[in-house]
Amino acid sequence: LLCNDRRVVEQGRAIEVEEQVLWQGRQYTYLTTKFPICDSHGQVVGVGGIAADISERKRTEDALRHVALGVSRATGNAVFPATVRYLASSLQVDFAFVSHASRPDSTHLSTLAASYRGEAIANFDYVLQGTPCAEVFGQRFLYIPQGLGERYPLDALLEHIRIDSYAGYPLFASDGRPLGLIAVGHATGLPERERVESVLRIFSVRVAAEVERAALEQQLRQAQRMEAIGHLTGGIAHDFNNLLTSMLGYTQMAEELAGERGDAPLGRYLERIRQSAEKARDLIRQMLVFSRGSRGQPRVVSLAALIEEFRPLLQSALPAGVEFDVRLEQGLAPVRVDPLQLEQVLMNLCINARDAMGGSGRLRVALRARSLADGLCASCQQRIAGDFQALCVEDSGPGIDEPVQGGQVGAVR
Repeated sequence: LLCNDRRVVEQGRAIEVEEQVLWQGRQYTYLTTKFPICDSHGQVVGVGGIAADISERKRTEDALRHVALGVSRATGNAVFPATVRYLASSLQVDFAFVSHASRPDSTHLSTLAASYRGEAIANFDYVLQGTPCAEVFGQRFLYIPQGLGERYPLDALLEHIRIDSYAGYPLFASDGRPLGLIAVGHATGLPERERVESVLRIFSVRVAAEVERAALEQQLRQAQRMEAIGHLTGGIAHDFNNLLTSMLGYTQMAEELAGERGDAPLGRYLERIRQSAEKARDLIRQMLVFSRGSRGQPRVVSLAALIEEFRPLLQSALPAGVEFDVRLEQGLAPVRVDPLQLEQVLMNLCINARDAMGGSGRLRVALRARSLADGLCASCQQRIAGDFQALCVEDSGPGIDEPVQGGQVGAVR
């Protein structure tokens, strides 16, 4: 401090300097403007000064510099463990982690990296509800300096790792979609709010870029796996189709022979075999459509007639404890759909409903006319209006989450 005063006296002009003062075991930093005080003859007789406390800003800058040096050396997925390690070290906290969600409406998050008391810990999944992360994900910065356990008594993780303070910052994609969050926690109080928020905000940008990149890579790998499955499915479907062609040919000859001999019961049995083989052939055709990535063959059909024809197969997939009810509004106009795809969707919905009821309950398939003045397509998110036919699958099970309830109802125009 005295050397700066001496500079003002020797140079006879004002200077601006940063000065550190140690007080009660803690270092403070001041941005000080010092200027000379002169007598009536222009001689410097003293030094005056104006100081601003910038201690918190300096601590934040030091923390950011520390984290930046570590994270800048990391690339790819190594950014996540480097970030949490340097975050915990810079802010002097027990717990730091980065987590992400596979969907914007996800009820669970998965950590990409986590550090507890200086050690990396295995990644884990956790439920958002009842946790402080629920107030951060897709929303805003959250700072809780103490009393975390009392505020979130249902969060088992907090009790397990024994942290009493928390701060989290949301991660967003470039298009505004929520990706996840970055957060820290400590057994006692956190550092000052402004410092913690600055650190989390700055590094959330870098982490969000890496989370988005990782998600895109995962989508690419999934697309590649689906392509491989499609090729495998196509090969199996072709081989199975050849076997079915032979089975259908011999069945038809056996039916003709049963007719010539007047054996009506045998003819009925063979007819059932042929119908099942034809249904299998249609399913194989659907597999081939999937393997080629095409849209199938839509045609104009009566939905009521199609469902009635498919009804015995639906009934066979249900246990005796499930009451099966089909209600089809009559007189509906034909619609243009791919029958194979519609049957596949209907079968999947009924099987899901069966599983949800645990083997007993009531399952209803209903077809009715519906008019929409202004609706929203759950698939393409486009506005729709006009006359439609609604195919509904309803069950007496415990229900499903709201975000996926749209999958239980389909409308065809």
